[in-house]
Amino acid sequence: MIKLIVSDLDGTLLQENHLMNQETINEIKKQMARGVDFMVTTGRDYPGVTPIFENTGIDPELILLNGAQYRDHGGVIKDNIRLSASQIKAVGEIFARFHVVWNVYTADGIASLFNEEENLDAFMETAWLDGFCTPDTSKETYRDFYVGLKVYSTIDELLAHEPDILKMEVHDGDREKIHQLQEALMQVEDIAIAISKPINIEVTHADAQKGIMLMKVIEKQGLCSDEVMVIGDSANDLSMLTRFKYSFAVANGAQAAIEAANYLTADNTDLGVVKAIRQLCKD
Repeated sequence: MIKLIVSDLDGTLLQENHLMNQETINEIKKQMARGVDFMVTTGRDYPGVTPIFENTGIDPELILLNGAQYRDHGGVIKDNIRLSASQIKAVGEIFARFHVVWNVYTADGIASLFNEEENLDAFMETAWLDGFCTPDTSKETYRDFYVGLKVYSTIDELLAHEPDILKMEVHDGDREKIHQLQEALMQVEDIAIAISKPINIEVTHADAQKGIMLMKVIEKQGLCSDEVMVIGDSANDLSMLTRFKYSFAVANGAQAAIEAANYLTADNTDLGVVKAIRQLCKD
């Protein structure tokens, strides 16, 4: 019997407008009323997730920043997995060599060596390539992503003020550069490199992966893996898709995710999550 439903957000649970449709909301609430718990796993941080569930009646557990942070139903931080100072310096030096704009996510915010406009420009360049927006979309639409951004001059200054760095991230429209950057980062010890899209790289500690954090959480909750179903679409979901018997990839997912999952459901715009839930959680 499934006791916990776990879903990725972007490209999986969410529609093209980056919100849930009403049928998805209704299905999740129905399962929760039956005693089935619901959890979200995502590369987003806490402020990037909470607006999605406002006024839905759904208050999920959260695995954030690709597995670097876990929050309970009330949003209370229960676990953080930090990058070490040496890892941050090594990764930052590689980023500098490739001349990319990058930022970091801390336990409670976002920081960078680049200002808000530089971060927004880099994000917008990749967002329309990814279909996240159109070339005509105003960057003011996404300025909220960088509210509270703390800007530092050097990595040393960043580390002096931000001891709890959980994730480092790059957006760049040059796909070949992203590929080369990925290869260079493989030389850094004990990090996990996630490419949710070919124009984005996310770096966390090697232990900060969705599947690893999820296994820790369910162990503490007394659940076994066969009581959990997981749903995802991209490379940053592989660590959970490969660990669970009831793993689903949405049809619009990356080929690696489809091959890793044990089941295939419809795409995210065709109620993929709802159909997967109904396949396993029958009345």
